[in-house]
Amino acid sequence: LTLAAMRLQVSAFWACAVGAQVGSVEIGADAAENRERILALAAQVNSSPQRHQQWPALQAQLEALVQAAETNKAAAWGTADCLYQYFWFGETGSKVDSKRMLQAVQLYTEALDAAQCPAATDAETFRKRGCEDLYTRLLETALFAGREAAQQYQIPEAAKLLAAADTQFKAAMRTPGFSGLPWVSSHDFNHNDLVFPGATMGPVLIDPSLETNRLSVEAVPIAKFLEENAGTFQAELQALVDSGKIDTLQPPVWDEGSLTTRGQEGGSGYADVRVGRLFTGWAAEQWNMNVCQLTPQTCQLLQSRAEVSGCGHASAEFVRVHPGGKLKPTVAKRSTLTASVGLEAGDGSVLRVGQAKAYWAEQKVTLVDATYMNSVEWEHEGVNPRAYLAVTFCHPCEDQQKGGYSKDSGIPCLTGGPADWKRQPTATRPEQPAPPAAPTAIQAPFAAAARWAATLPDLKLCDAPHGGSEQCPGDSQHGGPNPLSALNTWKYAVNALRLAMKHASKPMPSSGEIAPVLDQMSDAMDNFMNMPRLDIFNGITQTGRQIFDALDSWLVSEPAATVKLPATSLPRKPVPSGTLGTAKVTLTGGVEMPVIGFGTWKIVEQSCYDSVRWALEEGYRHIDTAEAYQNEAEIGRAIRDSGIPREQLFVATKAASTPLGMAEPGMTQQIFAQQLQQLQLEYVDVYMVHSPGEGGARLQQVWQQMEALVDMGRVRALGVSNANVEDMEFIWNFARIRPVYLQVIFKAYKPGEQLMTDKNLLQWCRDHNIQVVGYSIINSWPHMLPPMEDPCVVPIAKRVGRTPSQVLHRWALQHGVAVIPKSERRQRIAENSKLLDFHLTEEDMATIDGLATLSESTRSLKKPIWYPDVFGIGGGSPASAPPARYDKVGAGECNKDADVPADIFTLGGGGHLHQRCMDACSRQETCSFVTYFEASGYCHMYRTCEQLQEPHDGAVVFRKM
Repeated sequence: LTLAAMRLQVSAFWACAVGAQVGSVEIGADAAENRERILALAAQVNSSPQRHQQWPALQAQLEALVQAAETNKAAAWGTADCLYQYFWFGETGSKVDSKRMLQAVQLYTEALDAAQCPAATDAETFRKRGCEDLYTRLLETALFAGREAAQQYQIPEAAKLLAAADTQFKAAMRTPGFSGLPWVSSHDFNHNDLVFPGATMGPVLIDPSLETNRLSVEAVPIAKFLEENAGTFQAELQALVDSGKIDTLQPPVWDEGSLTTRGQEGGSGYADVRVGRLFTGWAAEQWNMNVCQLTPQTCQLLQSRAEVSGCGHASAEFVRVHPGGKLKPTVAKRSTLTASVGLEAGDGSVLRVGQAKAYWAEQKVTLVDATYMNSVEWEHEGVNPRAYLAVTFCHPCEDQQKGGYSKDSGIPCLTGGPADWKRQPTATRPEQPAPPAAPTAIQAPFAAAARWAATLPDLKLCDAPHGGSEQCPGDSQHGGPNPLSALNTWKYAVNALRLAMKHASKPMPSSGEIAPVLDQMSDAMDNFMNMPRLDIFNGITQTGRQIFDALDSWLVSEPAATVKLPATSLPRKPVPSGTLGTAKVTLTGGVEMPVIGFGTWKIVEQSCYDSVRWALEEGYRHIDTAEAYQNEAEIGRAIRDSGIPREQLFVATKAASTPLGMAEPGMTQQIFAQQLQQLQLEYVDVYMVHSPGEGGARLQQVWQQMEALVDMGRVRALGVSNANVEDMEFIWNFARIRPVYLQVIFKAYKPGEQLMTDKNLLQWCRDHNIQVVGYSIINSWPHMLPPMEDPCVVPIAKRVGRTPSQVLHRWALQHGVAVIPKSERRQRIAENSKLLDFHLTEEDMATIDGLATLSESTRSLKKPIWYPDVFGIGGGSPASAPPARYDKVGAGECNKDADVPADIFTLGGGGHLHQRCMDACSRQETCSFVTYFEASGYCHMYRTCEQLQEPHDGAVVFRKM
């Protein structure tokens, strides 16, 4: 038989499945006709009251349809729609039927091939073949079913579905229908981007739980109308509830406007959702008279709106969701937006749109672009139903709609394009004071700073001959008295002294003799960084102590110097205004993050619980933690006991075990599940690699596991911690979901890296739209220098009437760096929260900027080299790196007892970056092998490495080539 002549009768089984004759369906050669027949018949069957009793027969009939599609590909599209439409949930209605959805994805894929979508050469042909809708349905099914399967721990099926979503998204972006669009993942799919290129505004436009939104209610006339009449809608809905008639509402049968039967999920899912559609713009009978008779005022009010009654693709419906109820994902018709006004104050449901979330508030409007894939989910335990009136209306950018909107509404097609987008505040806030004109000079207390650094008690513990002793041990990982920290402190002291001599108000005793000795000290510091030997270190400390003891009285008497500022400065960024919970930045991808968070490093047990509770009571809404901090359970209890809704919080945590080699990459998701369990959360806002470690294949595997967590809906955005530019570029080049967040040390002495490199990490992140979050802003670690006591900082704090801690955190914020101050004292927690109501001048900012060059530079090199030379330290260019390449031998470590060590065996202590160990080996002719311990940052250097031993602390061996 020819394909055109082939007919498959599917009627008897449908009839016996429900015990009544409901018609028959013919499967022919036309895919569109087949789809229409299959879905029309399925809708009748599905609305039968005997549907659940006849479930086995219904499943058998579905198998017959699937088999028919295997023979006749023209039946694939309709059968896939039928699977998605009526078999999303299994018989119980409580869990997604992931195996059925895998069948649907396969059938959609076959339908794409049958329609020759991948072969389409132009956009018009692509649309005529139905390819746009097919790709949308396929991605909708794979993405949402995969995510829900993952939440229900159907891991094998979830992995297949999410992999299909990723594969088909990439395939779609190569077609003429989607190429050139700014989409980076299947979450970004939306119809309005296709109709109004460059004029869409993202998935969530108004969320009443936020104080700042993309649009204001006043800018969207129908949104304002819905809020003004919310009391009427609420009263009519309540009458339906009180009379019990709410339970008579039936979800609409399938139609071209929305594939999803909203709420008709079967089993408990069906019982937990009621939908009453009032209006369907594309139907012959547009107004549902059955529902309108029950809610006449609502229908009359909506009929008066041109955005609804005058729109061929508009709709309106009452929706009531009980605890645990869900609405399957759907995609609204193109050229529309959807406004929902909350009518019943439930406490657990959330609207997921694309990769964003939105929430309802009673008698307030939530406005979204529902042409993104969207669904209603129950986010946490709740006991009250959620009800709302949802109105899908014509997009403001349609020609016939533009006249109803103001040109200053913030809608791109009315204001000139995407460059005019502004986040419209929903409440008036006081503007921050503008900084004065650019200054030309600052007062720098170089002499006081030099004396302060040289006389620090911890520094004296490392004076000769104590370097490397118990009171000044080699371990530099956690700061305190140690040779590396002491060396940086001596750098600060010597540089400040040289500048005090340069700007001296009166002659310094023996300056001609002291200047060359300071040069020798500076050169010795360079030598120590290349070869960290204790004899070099002890010589530095002995000479330094003699000089500063001799100059003490001169340093006490010398006033601050006037220093002319350089022409260039580091870029500043405006600090968001508002409160702790509302002063936010938007990460790439749409996740909003308060710029002031609460850090929890080294806060454990009851102290952690108390501190987090105090922070939340103070108004903090951003909490930072990590697997390695061992305090996630206490944080979870504090969040739970606070009673603050989850959607008002931003929680960031980190993966430590897997990237650092203490667990296999395949354990990432299991470890994360334990973290979620301890935090008592359904998802986290940012999940980070705690440290990239060695990088390479392990890091790539871990990152792919983290990407899967985003796909599952358990993580909203990905980030990295403790990385430099090299690490970030490595991740950037392979990641499917790229990092949007970087957490690093950011203090006056170390602005971005523990060991400063020649690359500007802050600028790299700006160029790649990555938000930097700074930690240890006021801590001495990894120096001995306590920044809150710095003579350059204290006068600024006195002048602005703030504490040094507040000044230093504000300095970071004005660089565009978010902050996560930590404390176990309630008073300090409150103090650190007050950062939004004052401003540092350019003189203040420049003075603090200059401190990094004091602590990092030597005579031969001003560092960081990308930093402006605020104080005029000078210095040469960086020496070229020794030409050396390293090959990874493998996991393990050289034998300390049998193998021959290099002249310099260790850098002293841990916390070293991988590249620093390689550089140290490159400088030694006697070094041929390096054992790098990823977990602790220690490294050992050898001449020989005959046989690898079992590794500990994530040890890896490298050979110098």
